[in-house]
Amino acid sequence: MYRGRLVNNNNGKNEKPPQDVAVKVLHPAVQDDIDADLDLMRLAVRASKYIPFGVFPSLKWLNLEGGVEEFAHLLKLQLDLRREAANLERFNENFRGDECIEFPKLVPGFAPTENILVESFCEGVPVLEFCRNNRDNQEALTRMCNKAIEAVCHMIFLDNFVHGDLHPGNGEC
Repeated sequence: MYRGRLVNNNNGKNEKPPQDVAVKVLHPAVQDDIDADLDLMRLAVRASKYIPFGVFPSLKWLNLEGGVEEFAHLLKLQLDLRREAANLERFNENFRGDECIEFPKLVPGFAPTENILVESFCEGVPVLEFCRNNRDNQEALTRMCNKAIEAVCHMIFLDNFVHGDLHPGNGEC
């Protein structure tokens, strides 16, 4: 992902202020790298059947091969940024009206492709950094935790559609 800035230059007519954007670009070799990693996972699962001392039979109920294939399927779905664009639109719709939850929005005029996605840039702070910075502010930590739990429950129980990148923002909600 890259941070960029859109500058509208219409020779001084109806000029919009610059807009920070996030540009996601799928690296050309990522498909091959993922395929190689998945092949290694498949090999490890097959090899695990030959571990001595009867370890694998006790793991059989986990369906390791099926788990790897499900993981592979879900991972490959993420390799098309058009799908991520559709997901962003759905999350924005699901959380419209909630001022504390923010998802990036698609930038008009930049249609997503399989390999490139241009979206609004959302400032955020990783959760662990927020917690470190607010370790003495129990009120802010409680607000952040409650809002995160509420958002995850909303995604799971109301929408049946989950996203894993939650950022606490500035902690005011």
